[in-house]
Amino acid sequence: MQGGEALAGVPPTLLAALIRLASDAFVVVDEAQVITFFSEGAERLFGYSHAEVLGRPVELLVPARYREVHREHVRGFAATGDATPRRMAAGPDLVGLRRDGEERIVETSIARVAHDGVVHMVVGLRDVTDQRRNERRVRELDQKTQRAIAARNEVLTVVAHDLRNPLHGVLLRVDALVAAAGVGDGAARASLEAIRVSIGHMDRMIQDLMDIARVESDRLRLARTPERADAVIDEVVAIYRPIASRDRVDLSIERDAELPPVRIDRTRIVRVIVNLLSNAGKFGGAEPKVTLSVARVPDGVRFAVRDRGPGMTPADSERAFDRFWQADESDERGLGLGLSICKSIVEAHGGRISVESALGHGSTFSFVIDTDAE
Repeated sequence: MQGGEALAGVPPTLLAALIRLASDAFVVVDEAQVITFFSEGAERLFGYSHAEVLGRPVELLVPARYREVHREHVRGFAATGDATPRRMAAGPDLVGLRRDGEERIVETSIARVAHDGVVHMVVGLRDVTDQRRNERRVRELDQKTQRAIAARNEVLTVVAHDLRNPLHGVLLRVDALVAAAGVGDGAARASLEAIRVSIGHMDRMIQDLMDIARVESDRLRLARTPERADAVIDEVVAIYRPIASRDRVDLSIERDAELPPVRIDRTRIVRVIVNLLSNAGKFGGAEPKVTLSVARVPDGVRFAVRDRGPGMTPADSERAFDRFWQADESDERGLGLGLSICKSIVEAHGGRISVESALGHGSTFSFVIDTDAE
């Protein structure tokens, strides 16, 4: 059913009321492109009264530079005989001219209506000036933000790289001093070990800065290969066990007897698990007990780290993976980037990471990797 047929039984007074109530503008012109009707919405949009424009060319409402194109467009549409309403411009927005000379951006639709041998064009107009300006501001702000992020990431990468070189030099010298210290010089060795630990913290923070810069600039690349899940756990334990001993963390391992291979970037997944273990040991209470488990699940392999620490509130759990967020803002042992980076690495593998926690009952951080992920 065509629109005209659907409205055939509607009383003219009701149609007039509907047009008056409409917030959009409606203008009717004849084949000579002379205005024969001007709605109240059109009066608000263009600043003219109905009496002022009745009988005048519709190009009165169009800026001079667009009038010739507008005339040809309306003339061509009228000649088609097509009664189907359509947009007047599929590309750039059209521009309307108000009585006071202000130009407004408008979305415009047009329909050809023939009645008793007389053809009229019904034009519907919607003022989208403010919407387009806001969209432009958002685009400009987004572009500025992206440029700022790119510049910041470039600075972070350069600074992190330049910091790492002298830091590793300091570490080599500390190792040499530890080797040279006498067995009985416990105080000196303890001091050197404290320096080594501090250097390790600094190195991890620098690595976090470099990784977050890669994530934000979409330069986090994965070198994925098929790996045995139990071999991944063995590597993690080899890395973390000395840390656990130093920090007096009671570490236990739980694993299924048969685990399928996973297609992963082994170095990055090992780092994720070590990071989760380090957090569990750090926030696990006075005598931290941490369990690392790996199990086969219907949709892949689940790696989980559970602590018996104080746990988190639901609000803290929601924010746990936010960048630069820390439950204890006074904690200066990190930047609050570790969990965010873990999330990015897991999601880059097509996996998902989550936390289950409750006050007084510890926390469990886990992620699932699809064994068939490509």
